[in-house]
Amino acid sequence: GDPNAVTVFGESAGAMSVGTLLGMPSAKGLFQRAILQSGAASSVRSREAAMKITREYLDALGLQENEVVKVTQLPLANLMAAQERMLSQPHARLPFGPVVDGSTLPRPPIEAIAAGSAADIAVLVGTNHDEMRLFNAANPTEPDERVLKYLFGDEAGRVIATYSANRPGAPLTDIWSSIQTDQVFRIPAIQLAEEQLKHNEQVWMYRFDWPSPVFGGRLGAAHALELAFVWNNFDKAGMKLLLGDAPPQELAERMHAAWIAFARSGNPNTPELPAWPAY
Repeated sequence: GDPNAVTVFGESAGAMSVGTLLGMPSAKGLFQRAILQSGAASSVRSREAAMKITREYLDALGLQENEVVKVTQLPLANLMAAQERMLSQPHARLPFGPVVDGSTLPRPPIEAIAAGSAADIAVLVGTNHDEMRLFNAANPTEPDERVLKYLFGDEAGRVIATYSANRPGAPLTDIWSSIQTDQVFRIPAIQLAEEQLKHNEQVWMYRFDWPSPVFGGRLGAAHALELAFVWNNFDKAGMKLLLGDAPPQELAERMHAAWIAFARSGNPNTPELPAWPAY
């Protein structure tokens, strides 16, 4: 119950929410430590982009801009069909999210953090080695030319060549997964750590590498796999489906202890862990 020792933490969209709070003036002083698992401070939209997305969504629903209130009156099936249409666009990765509206979010959180908005907050941020494999495991895909062009323009071919050279023998589906992992998760996490470090030395980074053996190993260290280790709750229903029969209990105990240590002191080091230097 100590209001001066509050830790906020989340995973995926939860981590992106925490990253947004780090740049939100109205959240200033409400927490002192932040843990971001597989999410950072870059998943926001400009006012203009948000308005464009809203117009596209209303169009998919067959509504005009002055009929926004009708969205709440439509059947769920209509809403889901419109969402599916939105997500099929080349630019559609995470189209819905926080908006830099000039009020609640005066500027992008990563810019605010760079300027010191979270200077008094200790940060622990990290990613999993194979984040995107969770989304691609059921339906492995090769690089989408539309998306590559959208992301990298004329450099798309060089991106594929570079990743392939660093992963000799890897199938193109794994190359694409690695590119997506870096673009969506790892690079934003590193950017957050770099900007926060300008104002506070209490910054730690991790990478979760333990590969799951299930589904023939196709998951690797996929998105969300670290959650059971953070909570140390292998016994919960459904865990075996993702972790197999014998996940490493010692790793869970160490990770669980590190997260608790960070919540208590702003430093994840414990006597049981190898020394974990700040970023």
